[in-house]
Amino acid sequence: MASHDVDALATMAWEAALPVQCTLAEGCRDDRQQGADNECYFMVPRQGFLGYSLKVVMSTFSHIPVLADGRQCFVWFTYKPPGCRDGDELVLPWHYPMGVVVDRLTATSGAESVNSLFQYALHLTVIFSETPPTGEDVIPMTVKGVEKGVDTWLKQCHKASLMSRFGTIRPWVSFDTSAYSDFLAAPRTNDVGAFFVGRAGLEAQCKRDLDKDAYDRGDRLAYIVLHIDGHPTPLVADIEALPTLGMLLRDTLPCCYSLSDEDVQSLDPLPCAIARVFVLGTHPPLATPLAFLRDHLCCADLAVHLVVSPTVSNAPRPRPTPSGTDSTPLGASQARFDESSTREEPTRAEGDVNERPDPTQDRNL
Repeated sequence: MASHDVDALATMAWEAALPVQCTLAEGCRDDRQQGADNECYFMVPRQGFLGYSLKVVMSTFSHIPVLADGRQCFVWFTYKPPGCRDGDELVLPWHYPMGVVVDRLTATSGAESVNSLFQYALHLTVIFSETPPTGEDVIPMTVKGVEKGVDTWLKQCHKASLMSRFGTIRPWVSFDTSAYSDFLAAPRTNDVGAFFVGRAGLEAQCKRDLDKDAYDRGDRLAYIVLHIDGHPTPLVADIEALPTLGMLLRDTLPCCYSLSDEDVQSLDPLPCAIARVFVLGTHPPLATPLAFLRDHLCCADLAVHLVVSPTVSNAPRPRPTPSGTDSTPLGASQARFDESSTREEPTRAEGDVNERPDPTQDRNL
């Protein structure tokens, strides 16, 4: 892995922030409160999570009965895609970094950018309800302990990344508690330096805890979440067998099977006639090394998020590994991240005793 020195591109990915205009859902409003605020505005860093901004939302709408009474309830955000009818809004996946969420919205809408999609602000509706939301890729979130819930999700993601690359979460367990706390807090405080220092420390812990062969195998791998038309698929890619983004796309997506060896080494992005590919708001060239994406544009959840919107209408999304099969990195076979490859490991004394390394297993936070 690269040094924890932070370059300009990584700094840009962290320091950029997105304006949000949040409106209280009509069904949550209290008509008895004349002149009460039904809108609030705030900024969310690209590497931040909506859950970390919920204090602003709750303080603005504290007058509504479900919050004023102190009842336990669920909270979620919805958005209205272009052409969507009133009442058919979609639930926003809060559990991804905000930059990934915006990439997904932009890709699935066909818009050129988030600015053209939302006119310079992300328009969301917030809903408070005693009934949780439903839908694909939706994780219910409660108003009490939201920040702890986001932290718990991030811990799960960190373990999933280590498990997929090194086959164990032992380095996560033995990593210095104080150093890990600073690392975990990085997306909450938007501290790019703390993130890269913490990640370098975690990588060094892997080197200390694992034998050379095990570490070298993991160091050749990149943990990637591929979002195709809003559907996430975790992948493990061998950056020696598939050294560039173009080679990964050709190996993974049916719409890219026809790319030539010259194409996958191109200094241009993937042609829009095939698909649009986003990485934290950028369209990287096909020749971009996967090692560079892993080391410089990795998100706070220790995954490289590739958001793809195939132009070919019938392009299927990649098929995950069937449960119970051995996981082999892409480039060696078509295997995917193995959700069943958890191990019994000692864990941090922070309430995570029974957490699985696959973050999608725990659906309520």
